[in-house]
Amino acid sequence: MRSPLAEQLNARLLLIDERMGRQMAQQRGLNIIGLIGILDEAATRHLIHFPTVIERLQQTSFRISPRIVEALLLKHQD
Repeated sequence: MRSPLAEQLNARLLLIDERMGRQMAQQRGLNIIGLIGILDEAATRHLIHFPTVIERLQQTSFRISPRIVEALLLKHQD
């Protein structure tokens, strides 16, 4: 089996949200982050307004746990 591109490139971080892909990447020892992790970091750096971005994201087919949304909205209150 060929090694994933992230391994071939010695990537420091793999952006992936799909559950099975995340599990496989973690099993291979890859560092992963999902879209919510990227948005959380951007909000922490004051690059985005997290509540607005989450509201727009929730209008799409993207799925996220309401508990995670609530915790992050509390974290990034204005």
